[in-house]
Amino acid sequence: MQKIVLIGGSKSNVGKTTLSRIILKLFPKIFIALKITNNLLHGFGITEETYKTAPFGKDTYFLFENAKKVFWAKGDFDYLNEHLRDFVKSIEGPLLVEGNIFYTITKPDLFIFVEKENEPIKEDAKKLLLVSDFIIVNGDFQFKVEGNSVFVNLQRNLESIEEEFKEFLKNLILPLLS
Repeated sequence: MQKIVLIGGSKSNVGKTTLSRIILKLFPKIFIALKITNNLLHGFGITEETYKTAPFGKDTYFLFENAKKVFWAKGDFDYLNEHLRDFVKSIEGPLLVEGNIFYTITKPDLFIFVEKENEPIKEDAKKLLLVSDFIIVNGDFQFKVEGNSVFVNLQRNLESIEEEFKEFLKNLILPLLS
């Protein structure tokens, strides 16, 4: 059965791709990664990315480090709503999705919301806080869990994953993979 981990967030540049890279590093070549862009700036469609097609330095490029495959879904809500469900059904194996809009289309097995310490949350992202399983607060923290809030420095953990954070993520994700 399809297992889906969704990484959403409060806005751009809060650490969603960094968290995705950390998860992929912990579970190399297990997940198929799907990056969703909910606008028409990059056109529309769902494409399998390669090192040749993924823009260097962009999210999809970095996901190649440890993903089994990388796909990029782009388009407006109507296009994504019409095509994402069928695309997800066509995927075999665990799926790591990055993009808030996914929650309104298909429910994940695990939803992790990322926000940055002391930065505002976009209005349309606020409702996702209420439905997320965990909220990662990315800032200058040592790893700590309070309820469903996790305080951590994602960039530091990308370079070298703290043992406690590694165990936390493994305990969240391993049950989905068994």
